[in-house]
Amino acid sequence: MRTTYTMSLCDGEHERIVAEKITIERALVLAVQHGHAGNTTILHREWNGFRIFEIGRLHRDTMAFEAVFETLVKHTDHPMADADEAIGNFAEVLLNDTRVFWSGRIEAEDFALRRAKEAT
Repeated sequence: MRTTYTMSLCDGEHERIVAEKITIERALVLAVQHGHAGNTTILHREWNGFRIFEIGRLHRDTMAFEAVFETLVKHTDHPMADADEAIGNFAEVLLNDTRVFWSGRIEAEDFALRRAKEAT
């Protein structure tokens, strides 16, 4: 079974749930676009035997891309595998340091449920 996550934001003294039972990939999309006028977008370019992947916001009004984070992966003959590795890198950063992408919290669903029960 695949791990699902809960995303929450501090709302004064209370915590507000933003999303529940979502995949890490969906959490990544929500974190990047939260509070901003733009769609989450991933761009890539080639560089010296590597692919540089950038995740950020594509602003609807100007179509300008605002990079949030980038990762470097070794260029292979399998572009989708390279993209999967980049998304995995982004997800790892989201789980280990949410501040890179947004000001909220992300927790594995089972941990979030236990924490909620302890608080009541």
